[in-house]
Amino acid sequence: MGGAYEGGPHDHGSSWAIYGQAVRYTDMTEWARVDDGSKDGFAKIEKAREYRLERGDAGIFDDHQIHSISYPSGARFIRVTGTDLSTIKRGRFNPKKNTVSLTKRENFQVAPNAIYALRRDYGDYVGTNQQSLLEWGTRLHQNPSHNSKNLGAHEYDRAAQSHADAGQNS
Repeated sequence: MGGAYEGGPHDHGSSWAIYGQAVRYTDMTEWARVDDGSKDGFAKIEKAREYRLERGDAGIFDDHQIHSISYPSGARFIRVTGTDLSTIKRGRFNPKKNTVSLTKRENFQVAPNAIYALRRDYGDYVGTNQQSLLEWGTRLHQNPSHNSKNLGAHEYDRAAQSHADAGQNS
């Protein structure tokens, strides 16, 4: 997540997702599907809600919830999903053409220092590998009140910067 990014509307298929903002901010847009979904390849969507995740905020998206994200250069977030997204079909939506494409595609990789930062904030709630991060996300998804604010952004900031620095040195 080095440069600025503006992504199109998409969903995470049959998986939920949690975004935890670590550095700077991410602008989130939630979309509503207004057609009945009966025509293959066709989807009419409209913006339903826009908001900004600041450092320490988290956003939860349920299965098939359409959303888009954008963030400035230097922003960092941690995304936890309920399954390996590369194994399921996910939707990409084009609101200008009223189309949807359902495909399997590659997923983001877990940053090792993100797990360290989560362990600092949540202790035994988080283990030391990707499966433990998935288990933490599942618990957070099941108990959203544990989520909303104060995720220890300063720790995520340090972990994200450490990971970025390591990537530049390889």
